[in-house]
Parts: sequence; structure tokens; C-alpha cells
Amino acid sequence: MNALVSIDVATLTPASVFAPGGMEGIIAKLEAEVRAIDRDISTPEGRDAVKSLAYKVARSKTALDDMGKELVADIKKQAGAIDADRKLARDRLDALKEEVRGPLTQWEEAEANRISGHEGAIVAVIEAARQATGKPASLIRELIEIVAGYADRDWQEFKERADAAVPEAMATLNQALAAAEQAERDAAELAELRRLKAEREEADRKADSERIAAQQAAERKAYEERREKERAEKAERDKAAAVAAAIETERKRQEAEAARVAADKANEEAAERKRQENKRHRAKVHREITLALSEVLTGNADEAAALIEAIAAGRIPHVSITY
Repeated sequence: MNALVSIDVATLTPASVFAPGGMEGIIAKLEAEVRAIDRDISTPEGRDAVKSLAYKVARSKTALDDMGKELVADIKKQAGAIDADRKLARDRLDALKEEVRGPLTQWEEAEANRISGHEGAIVAVIEAARQATGKPASLIRELIEIVAGYADRDWQEFKERADAAVPEAMATLNQALAAAEQAERDAAELAELRRLKAEREEADRKADSERIAAQQAAERKAYEERREKERAEKAERDKAAAVAAAIETERKRQEAEAARVAADKANEEAAERKRQENKRHRAKVHREITLALSEVLTGNADEAAALIEAIAAGRIPHVSITY
């Protein structure tokens, strides 16, 4: 069971192992013994011996660590018991202290509240006087009522300070009230003057507006009358221009119609002249052909004429007359 290389675990105790310098001596001795052993890994036996030696070192580590765990567990148990006793002492003695000092603490708190109330009241009096500047008269009257209410307060040891602060604040507030009331009267008077001025200006503006409106209405009427006259004159001019344009259009139409009729007549006459010319030309050609054929056909003019008509009508294939 001895996992140490040459140390007997049974001879060791946690107290001796974990005493100052104890662990260092054991580890140093174990390191010296292990390092003094020859290790040969060239043979299977040597390698097995190295494995065995490493295993023994690991077992030694585990044995020493287990001792430490046991010692720590014992220490934790002792510490837990001590902590429980400490908590008991704190709780019980804190309760005893509160029991003993409770009435005094209550008196101190009541005394602090009493003093704070008096000091707060004096501050309120002083602050009321300070806030009055520039405020409306209605608000200053409310501040005066608040300060007056403090005059009947039981100031106790603060009476001397209150007797100085309250009258001084009342004097300041009354002065501020007089100034505020005068300012409000002045403001009301100024407002009335401004109202009257505004009414006069509104009346003047209204009169000017009515005058300007009347002038504008007259100008609009004159403008409309002028525009109506111009429209009537323009309508007359447009009507006359339309009549002249209609006459001119009719004249041009008649001229165009006459020109067209003349052109049609000229074209017809030209066409008729051309037809007559063609007719004479055809007759001439036919006579010349008839004459030529008569000589060929031994003077038979009727046959020559019938032949010419057949050729002209296209009844003779491959034969035509050039006019």
C-alpha cells in the first residue's frame, strides 16, 4: 500500500506533511531517490521498470493529495462551526444593542425631525420673500398668507431667529405686493391705451380699406366699361372684316370657277383639235397606204381600204400601222 518510493505512509500525518517546510522535505527526498534510480529504456524490462517507477510517483502524489484533502475537510468543518458561532454572536449582540439604544435612537430621530422642521420653516419664510420679486400680486398675497401662518408657530429655541425672519419677510412681501399692484395698474393702463390705439388704427384701417375698395370698385367698373366698349368695337370690326372676307372669298371662288371653266373649255378645245388632227392624220396615212396598195392590187381601192381597216383594227397578226 506504500505508494511512496521509500517513504512509509503510515509514519506520516497530515499535520506533519502540511507543517511549514514539511511538504518541501518529502518532495525533495522523493525527487532525489527517483532521480538516483538508473533507467534503461533499451530493453522491455527497463521500459517496464520505468513505467512502474512513474506509477509509484503518481501514487505518491495521490497519497499526499488525499492527506491534504482530509486536512482541508477537517479545517472546513472547524471553520463552519466557528462561522456559525460568529453569526450567532453578531445577531444576538446586534439585537441587544438595538434593544439598549432603541429609545435613544427614537429620541434622536424625533429631535432631528423637530430641528429640521423649524429650520425648514425658517428657510420657507426666507424663500417666500425671495420668490416675491417679479411675481403677480395674486401669488404674493398667497405668500403673505403662508408667512403670516408661521407667526403663530411654537418656534421653541428658534423663536429668536423666527422673530427676525418673519417680520423681515413680511416687510419684503408687502413692498413686493405694492410694487406688483402698481405694476399691474400700470400694465392695465398701458393695455387700455394700446387697446384704444388699436381701435383707432383699426377704424382708420377700415376707413382706408373702404376708401380703397370704393376706388378699386370704380376703377374696375371703368375698366369693365372700357373693355366692353373695346369688345363691341372689335365685334363690329370683326363683323365688317368677316363680310369683306366673305365677299373676297366669293370673288376668288367665282374667279377660280371662271378660270376652271375656261381651262376646261380650253382643254376640251385642245382635245378636240388634237382629235381632229389625229383624224386628219389617220386619214392621210390611210390614203397613202390605200394609194400604195392600189398600185400593188391593180387599182382595187375598195379592197385596199378594207385591208387598211382590218390592220388598224388589229385583225391582221404581226401587222400594224405607224401614224
